[in-house]
Formats: sequence, C-alpha cells, structure tokens
Amino acid sequence: ERHHPGRVGLDRGDDPESHRLLAEWEQQPGEDLRGWEWYYLSRRRGRGELACWKAGVAYTLAFRRDGGALAAAGADGMLRVWNPDTGEELSPPRPHPADIGPVIWSPDGKWLASACDDGVVRIWPVADESAIELTGHTDKVKDIALSTDGRALASVSKDGTVCLRDTADWSRPGRVLVREEANLRSVAFGPSETILVSGTYDNQLKVWDAATGRLLRSLQAHTHPVTFVRAAPETSRFVTAARDVFLWEPSATEPGGWRYLALPGLTDRVRDVALSSDGRTLAIAGDSGATVWSWEGPRFQCRVYGHQGLVHAVALHPDCRHLATAGGDGTVRLWDLRAAPVSDRYPLVGDPMLLAILPDRRVCVTANPPGWRAETWENEGGLEAAER
Repeated sequence: ERHHPGRVGLDRGDDPESHRLLAEWEQQPGEDLRGWEWYYLSRRRGRGELACWKAGVAYTLAFRRDGGALAAAGADGMLRVWNPDTGEELSPPRPHPADIGPVIWSPDGKWLASACDDGVVRIWPVADESAIELTGHTDKVKDIALSTDGRALASVSKDGTVCLRDTADWSRPGRVLVREEANLRSVAFGPSETILVSGTYDNQLKVWDAATGRLLRSLQAHTHPVTFVRAAPETSRFVTAARDVFLWEPSATEPGGWRYLALPGLTDRVRDVALSSDGRTLAIAGDSGATVWSWEGPRFQCRVYGHQGLVHAVALHPDCRHLATAGGDGTVRLWDLRAAPVSDRYPLVGDPMLLAILPDRRVCVTANPPGWRAETWENEGGLEAAER
C-alpha cells in the first residue's frame, strides 16, 4: 500500500511527485525494506519519455520521412507540426472546419495531406499557410494513403467511395476507383500497387487493382469490423486491425494467396496501428496505453507509460528507435524505445501486484478493474499457458 501513491503519480504523468515518493524509500543503512514493487515503479519512472506537448485530443500522428518533423491533428481542428529534436513548433497551427482524421507527409516532405470530417482532403504546402482543397466525397474522409512512389493519393470516405488523385497536378479531378455500399474505413497501397480497402459492416479486407478498379479478391479473417489497414512500402507485408490484430504475408499455398497470424495477448480496443516501412516493427494504441511489437515471432517488445488513460494514436519514427503517442489527456509524447521498459514476455493488461516464481513456470497476477486476472507463462519461450 505504501507503494501505491507512486504508481498513481506515474499514471498521472506526475513524474516529480513519483520521484519524491520513491526517494523516500531509497535504501537506508541496515535492512533493505524495498520489495520488487519499488524496483518496478523505479523502472517505470525511467520509461524513456523525451518530450511532451499540449495539443488537445489528437487522433492522428505522422513523422516526416526524414524524421525531422512530427505532425499531429484531431478534435480541435488544428494541424500542428513540431521539430521532435528541439520541441519547437515549426509553423502556426493550420485550422480545419471540423475534426481532422489521418495526416500524411509527401515523400520529399514539401507538403502534408489531411483528411477532414467535412469530406475534403487538404494539401498543405510547407512553405504556405493556405491549403489546396480536394473535393469529391460527400461524407467524412476516413483515411488517406500515398502510393509507394508518391505519385498517387488515395482517399476513402464514409460515403463508400475510394478516390485516386495525381499528386503532380492537384487541379485534375480525382478518379473514383471504388464505389461500395459499405461504410469504408481504411485504405492503403498494397503490393504491386494494389489498393487495400477495409469496410465496416462485412468484416472484410478487399484488394482492388489500382489501375482498373477491378476487385481482385476479398480476405476475411476478422469476426468484427476491420477498422485499420497499414502496409509496409518496402515489403509485401500489411496489418489489419479490428478487435484483434492480424499480420499478413504472401503465401503461394494459402487460399487467396495470403496467410495471416494473430497478434497474441491483446485485450484492449485497438485505436490506432503503425507499421514501420520495412515491416519489422509494429506499434498499437489502445485503452491501456501503447505497445511495441516485433513482427518476427511476433514478439512483444515494450509498453510505454505516461498518458492519463487511453492512447488515440501512435507513429513510429523512421529509425524505429523512437515512438510518438497521442493520448486522451490532450498531450502528444515522444519516447526513446531503447529506454522504455522492455520484456520478452507478453504485455500485462494491468499493473502487476504479485509475481510468483515456481519450479516450472511463472505466474503473474495483475489488477484490471473491476476484477483480477491471473496469467501463467511457461519459462521456456514466454508462452501463456493458462488464464483465470
């Protein structure tokens, strides 16, 4: 119980207060009364946070390809850009008339594209504070994506359309590639310049030919609406997320030409997904924070702490050593993943309250209101063996 205030301080992001509480229990001459909880909290305090900006509730984050700028946007209708190295705001906030959805950078970093709930995609030249407005959708723009070569911009709307535009000439009208009755949610450019589109009602991922608009195949693995699809431009890998997360790779032996693997140990609602360009690292935003995973395995790498409550958005720095997160507490935070708590075990769903080392396995009990969760791992490989 004496350690509990320190945990509360950390969850509030109140680092000076948690430091004071932990310092009170530094080892004194004589018997060391510190338990494993003290070391756990102390490690959490050194969680690798590098910067924190007040930005309102941001729903999207995006690093420029060289890592020299970080964009954030969300519920207040403002698009903000910072230098992640200095913390300096690089330009005045760019206003929108409604909530902002996803934001992406051009390959050369000379412009930003933003999706807005007013049905308009806006192109923001870095050297100009005014926007080029791309119309054509009749409802909210849910997602936008750039082709691997940066020559085509795809946007998907709640009105059931996917629109393609030539980035070399914004004055040319967009071409409606897909028109569906479903409420479309996410779009990405897949292997061989195909278009990957997820729908809300049919739980499917559909693959379209980007040149002709022909439906090539439908992939169905999720049992709930697919809300995110993210592709790795340097590989043929992509990720889909519903209430669970699936990793996809080409396979000549599987029906449809793809095989998938479910990411283990997830219990949160998935609010955002980021995939590195080389397809090796994955970050997930959820109600209990943000986690980072290695594709190979797949293997859990770390969880970052600091936001009060849920995390809305994540973005991986191009070097994959840094992570940006946006929380419901109205802050955007930058993390050094090399200093974040790292584990080769599955992520815990709450703060561990008890750890028992048995001869043949490890048992960890975590607090997850309104109840308790007991998780058992085999010592070899960290595989979860039982749960109550």
